[in-house]
Amino acid sequence: MSNLVLLLLCLGAGLIFARLPAFPKEAHKGINAFLIWVSLPAISLLYIPKLEWSWAMLFPALMPWLILLLAIPFFVFLGKLFSWQRSTVGALILVGGLSNTSFVGFPLLEYLYESKDILRYAVLADQPGSFLAVSILGISIAATFASGKPNLPLILKKLVIFPPFIGFILALLITPFGGLPEILEGTMQRLGDTLSPLALFAVGLQIKFKREGLRKSALFWALSYKLFLAPLAIWVLYALVFGLKGVLLEVSVLEAGMASMVTAALVASEYDLDPNLANLQVAVSIPISLITVYAWWYFL
Repeated sequence: MSNLVLLLLCLGAGLIFARLPAFPKEAHKGINAFLIWVSLPAISLLYIPKLEWSWAMLFPALMPWLILLLAIPFFVFLGKLFSWQRSTVGALILVGGLSNTSFVGFPLLEYLYESKDILRYAVLADQPGSFLAVSILGISIAATFASGKPNLPLILKKLVIFPPFIGFILALLITPFGGLPEILEGTMQRLGDTLSPLALFAVGLQIKFKREGLRKSALFWALSYKLFLAPLAIWVLYALVFGLKGVLLEVSVLEAGMASMVTAALVASEYDLDPNLANLQVAVSIPISLITVYAWWYFL
């Protein structure tokens, strides 16, 4: 219960503090920077070298790419059916097809499995999965629906200098040598422990509920795809088609059903793809996902 209390307390505190006049309005930026530059790389350096590598590890890493690719024909079809604007379809693909695999996913998985060891598998869905998917495919989708052209050199530059990605590569490099020295392992553990409370607090600070000009049908389908259809598709493909079992199947399905990625809404806003809808999808999907992800975990 302590993990659940921590999850709800940090998320709720962020929601409340963001509405206090005396609280710094841009506080989430500093917290996000610490998470990106310190906490996430620490998680990679701590857990990636401990993995027993196999081809099955590709399943959680490929999951974010699959649900983002499936989101394209799904929302394009609905866009034609409901006569949605091009910007709305682009926003729905991003926030419907990209999961919050770290800031929400890591703490929620810690709560469900009552262990930090689950993060060694969850990080596969986040670093080579969600991060690369939004950095490469997500940006390309946003540029396409905004009637622009993706800046490939800029995308690659952002990818190479992104701290969690650097941490992931370093973790792979030290894996053959048995991982970190014992003295550094304890340090990385303490730094990685900051991820869950700070991430949930930062998410709470950034949640904004705005209903002006909202298309309710678009929000309904975005939530339906993100929280139900996407994890269902992964379960059918991985469990029934490929016969995957155990923790890798569970992590893949649960991470597929996490709330929408905050970064996806930021990308949508940057490219002027229905920012109000994108931000509301993130805000609404987070509290609902606390229930739906638990339901998926119980089912699995």
